[in-house]
Amino acid sequence: MTIYKALVNDHNKVKDLLVQLVALKEGDEEERTSLIAQIHDELIPHSRAEEAVFYNSIRAINTAQDLVWHGYEEHMEAEALLRTLQAADKIDVDSRKIAQKLKTVVEHHIREEEEKI
Repeated sequence: MTIYKALVNDHNKVKDLLVQLVALKEGDEEERTSLIAQIHDELIPHSRAEEAVFYNSIRAINTAQDLVWHGYEEHMEAEALLRTLQAADKIDVDSRKIAQKLKTVVEHHIREEEEKI
């Protein structure tokens, strides 16, 4: 399997988990907590590997530098939203709205990465 194919497989797993999270009905906290943990376990290691291997290998290409930094920014945004979801029971936030925003951010990032990089 190529690195690109592994990247796409990881993207698809995370997208599927996000679809499930956004589709949850109000009050299904046990499933919500489980999905957030699964998303964390897929997204964070994926982001770190992507940054270490993929981004580092293309950063030397002058035309790719802006895309790489933009990718880092999107990773940070997604991780901040994920942390907010993880703490949603302790702070006053609309977890459904945050979950939808996370889904939108991740899907946008995936689309850009798969089409432009």
